[in-house]
Amino acid sequence: MADSRRQFCGFLFWSKAFLALLIVCGLLGFESWQVYTLRVQGLKNQKAKDDFSKLVGGPDVGQGAKITIDPTNTQCLGDTPSFTNVTGSAATGLNHAISAGNRVEPPAGVKLFGFAVDFSFDTPAKIATRLGGRNPSVIAAFLTILGDFAIDENMINWFAQQTGLVNGILELTIVPNVTLDTLPDRFYNNLTDILYRVNQRYACPVILRYAHEMNGNWNYYGQRPTAYIASWRKLANLLRQKTNMTALMWAPNPGSGYPYGTVAKTSVDFSILDSNKDGVIDVTDDPYGPYWPGAQYVDWIGISMYNYNFNDTLGQYANVASTYIQEQLSGPWTGVATSPYQNFYVRFVDTYAKPFAFPESGSPYVPTATGYTVAAEVANKRVWWNQIFNFFTDQTLYPNLKLVVNFEETKYENAGNSFATKDFTLTNKTAVASAFLTDMGTLDRSTNAKGTLTWANYLNYTCGGKIVVK
Repeated sequence: MADSRRQFCGFLFWSKAFLALLIVCGLLGFESWQVYTLRVQGLKNQKAKDDFSKLVGGPDVGQGAKITIDPTNTQCLGDTPSFTNVTGSAATGLNHAISAGNRVEPPAGVKLFGFAVDFSFDTPAKIATRLGGRNPSVIAAFLTILGDFAIDENMINWFAQQTGLVNGILELTIVPNVTLDTLPDRFYNNLTDILYRVNQRYACPVILRYAHEMNGNWNYYGQRPTAYIASWRKLANLLRQKTNMTALMWAPNPGSGYPYGTVAKTSVDFSILDSNKDGVIDVTDDPYGPYWPGAQYVDWIGISMYNYNFNDTLGQYANVASTYIQEQLSGPWTGVATSPYQNFYVRFVDTYAKPFAFPESGSPYVPTATGYTVAAEVANKRVWWNQIFNFFTDQTLYPNLKLVVNFEETKYENAGNSFATKDFTLTNKTAVASAFLTDMGTLDRSTNAKGTLTWANYLNYTCGGKIVVK
């Protein structure tokens, strides 16, 4: 009996020892596999970095450049901005100052259309293919700056290289996730050096939308005009010492919902934001003026423009009224008493004679909503883009509107009182893209030599930031 017990205990011991050995061998094998996998991935990543380094022409500034920015070359100095007065619309009786000669501004009679690209899967070249060979004039991209103030130059190179492949202009939005008074000098130096390099390397002009929607409360730098203006001017002064192929665009959010929440009296710059000095910051205060950095520091003026008419009952966006965009730009705003602050276009675009843009825009539609059809989406977006085409055609309304960028993405985000998948795109569905091109009609330069809507296929650029139509 004792011998049997000893034999059984011995069996258990050696069984456990063998099992432990198998586990150890398994763990060693798993760790070896992980090391091997990481090594292979590391080699792939290094190869990708090496390939990209070759693609951009290596680390030397200007190596393989298509355009050389030479401060001794008078052509690189750029034009002197000017304007011409013309009669405005009969409805307003206002005259307009038509801008000319600003950095990266198209010549008279030329309108640009671009797309904000979801670079996780899409490219400018793919959009051009979906547009039947029409190269987008402008490609928009976003880059966030974090607390270490580092700028991802490889990412900016990627944006510019992809934009350069379609001969377009890069609209680069820099979003600092910090308060602007904390940005060190090295940030400004690095950013302006990078822009100088990509202007040359890819013959790619840049419209820099720095710290956009600064009048909103959703960004770290929002509603802090003193720090904002100081940062903007510092960037402008440094940038202009290096290149005229990068223009600065000042672009707030529409003021009809200002201040987008409650502003405490203890907030930074409260007294500046309280435009009417009534002790409260609300929609009757100036949503734009406190943030204006000064005409000498601004090349372009823009404003975000979207269809916000979400119907919570239907879970879908309603078609905008025929005057929706005009009301956002010029007032009067629905449900808000008329004030001298509402006419954004007259106050800034006309007064300072600057080219004007919708740097991000669109009419989203929810493909998951009950009753969705592609035909309904086409109808909804058709109302939107035809308002824009009308502005391009009717020069008595907003003659300096020279660029519109559609937000060419699908996003799951807040919509009304809920969340929904919003499709902003114009080119991802054949029916939508076809209707878009059809409605463009005679504006389209690719089908009408006298058309004003001009694709990148027809553009050339100079080292002074001048756009030339072929």
